[in-house]
Parts: sequence; structure tokens; C-alpha cells
Amino acid sequence: MNISINNTVLDLQVANALIAKGETLNAIKYIREEAQIGLKEAKDIADNLVNDPGFYSGQSEIEIQHPRFDFEAENTKISKPKRRKNGHIIQGGQSKTIL
Repeated sequence: MNISINNTVLDLQVANALIAKGETLNAIKYIREEAQIGLKEAKDIADNLVNDPGFYSGQSEIEIQHPRFDFEAENTKISKPKRRKNGHIIQGGQSKTIL
């Protein structure tokens, strides 16, 4: 059975065969690489197949959204302390030693 994930066709029979052999991590890796999706999304798909190998029967397409946090929209400014080679952090004009 093939399914389209974000316009990429994925053969779920391969994933189901890996899961049946007890190679769930390889199934996650296969799903992630073939569908070009994140680890969490691939694991969710594999978990659904572990619980029910026919979970996606009747479906032809899955759309996976990647939520993004827009720092500018939230007026959030992120600043990292300046680091030096000698193990000190310069912050607000004061030096702090890192142990």
C-alpha cells in the first residue's frame, strides 16, 4: 500500500515488513528518509503502524505541518553571551569564569 506524505509517495509495506521483523527503529528511519519529514512525525507514523498495520488503509494522502515559532512576531529578542577562548563569559561588561 502506498501513501503520499507531503507529495512524496511512501510504500507502507516496507515499513510494515520492518516492524513485523521487530525493526521499528529501521522503519522510523525509512519513513523519515523517504518522506523527508522530522523524527517525531516519522515515529508517530511508525507507532500507528505498530498498533495497527492497516491504520492508513483507505487514506491516500497525509499532510504533515511543521509548526514554526516566529520570534519577530512575538517581539522576542534572543541574545547569547559572548564567549572567549580562555573560558570566560563577557556579560554586561563583567567577566565570569566557566568551570
